[in-house]
Amino acid sequence: MTDRPRIRRPRVLSRRELLTASALVTARLALPSLVASGCGNDDHPQSTESAALLTVDPSTPWWLQNGYEPVSDELTAFDLLHQHQPLRPLHVDRECR
Repeated sequence: MTDRPRIRRPRVLSRRELLTASALVTARLALPSLVASGCGNDDHPQSTESAALLTVDPSTPWWLQNGYEPVSDELTAFDLLHQHQPLRPLHVDRECR
């Protein structure tokens, strides 16, 4: 027998092992940001934006309040492009007609 060096081949992962490993990697990458977001002082909020206050009018239905009422005047208009020929797929050969 000859002494040949053995080549070490990577082990084939099963589907379950691959999914488990990818879930562990994903959890490992997401964990620091989840833990760090819980740390902080409530006296100094991270966001400088203030929440918009909603005005509620009891005499108006709720679905018509805060800018959700129907549009009475159109401010912008677009002319639609009219095609005189029907659209056909690009892959259709023109000689096949």
